[in-house]
Amino acid sequence: MDGSAIPQETAFHIPFPPAVSPDVSAVHPDSMAWLRRHGMLGSDAAARRLEGWRLTELAGRFFPDARGEDLRLGADVMGFFFLFDDQFDHPDGLRAEVVAVSKELLRLTSLPPGPAPAGTGPAVTAWADLWERSCRGMSPAWRVRAAREWRRYFIGNLEESVAREDVPGESVEGYLRLRALTIGTTPVYDLCERTQHFEVPDEVLDSHHVQALRDLATEVVILCNDVASTVKENARGDTLNAVLFLEQRHGSEREQAVARVRRMVEDRLAAFRRLRDRTSRTCAALDLTAEQCDLVDRYVRTALMSVVRGNYDWQRRSSRFSADDARPGTLPGYLDDLVGRPRTVGPSLDAADGS
Repeated sequence: MDGSAIPQETAFHIPFPPAVSPDVSAVHPDSMAWLRRHGMLGSDAAARRLEGWRLTELAGRFFPDARGEDLRLGADVMGFFFLFDDQFDHPDGLRAEVVAVSKELLRLTSLPPGPAPAGTGPAVTAWADLWERSCRGMSPAWRVRAAREWRRYFIGNLEESVAREDVPGESVEGYLRLRALTIGTTPVYDLCERTQHFEVPDEVLDSHHVQALRDLATEVVILCNDVASTVKENARGDTLNAVLFLEQRHGSEREQAVARVRRMVEDRLAAFRRLRDRTSRTCAALDLTAEQCDLVDRYVRTALMSVVRGNYDWQRRSSRFSADDARPGTLPGYLDDLVGRPRTVGPSLDAADGS
C-alpha cells in the first residue's frame, strides 16, 4: 500500500447481506428535481457533482424495503444531508450565516410540522418540507425522538466546526464521540422506520442494548468513511478524520493508521454481532409480544445492518470520496451557498409533484 494515498476501494469485511431497493432509478429524477425546486441545487456544476455522489443509490441501500415516494423521501433527505453538511466547510471557519440557519432549523424542530416561514433560504425550506413528509403517519412518540435526533445533528455540526482547529482529546474514541453527532446516522435510523412503515417500541430503543447496537453501527460508518475519504480530506487540510488523527496525534504512518482503523472496525462488528445474538433476551426482559419482537428484529436488520452495509457498498462507488471531488482548502467545500440571502428558485422540473 502506498503510504501517501489510500484508495477508497480499501476493503472491509462487512458480514451483513447487501440489499438495495429496486426503485432507485425510478425515483432519482424526481429527487434531483426536488433539490432544484427547493434551491438546494443552484447550478449545473453542482448538479453534475451530485450525480457522481450517487445519493439516490445510497438511499436505496439504507432503506432497502422502501418503494416509490417512501424511497423518494429517503433520497431527498440524503441530498439535504450532504449539501447542508458542506456549508460548514469554509476556509474562514464557521460563518455567521450558517449559525443563523442552524438556529432556525433548531427552532423548527420544536414546532408542528409545516412549511418554512416566508423569506427563509434553501436549507430551511427544504428541511421543513422533509420534516413534514417524514412525520406523516408516524406516532407522536416517533416524532418526539426524531426531532431530538435532528436537534443533536444541528447542534453537533456547530460543535464540530469549532473543533476543526483542535480536535478534543488525545484518543480516537474522543474523536468518535464528536463525529457521532454529525455523521447523521441517528436521524437515518429513525427514517428507516418511516420509509419502511414500521415503528419499534420506545422502551426497546431506550434500552442500553439497542443504544449500544446503534452506537457500534454509527462508529463503523464513521471509520469506514474516514478511510475512504482520507486522501480527499488530507488535500483540504481537514483534521476530522480517524486516519489523519492517528497520523498527526500519534505519529503513525499512513499504512499503520489505516490498519488500526480496520482493526477498530472489526472489533466493533464483532461486538455488534454478539449483542445482536442476545437481542431476544432484551425482548424477553421487557415482556414484549411476538409481534413487537419481530419489529425489533426488523429494526436491527433494515435499519442498523442495512445502514452499515449500505454505506460501505456505496462509498466504494461514490465520487464523494474521490480525490478528484476535493476542492482546494482555500475555497469552500460547496459549490452553491445555501445559507446566504434567499434567492429566487427556478420552476420545478417536476411541477406536478406537490411534495
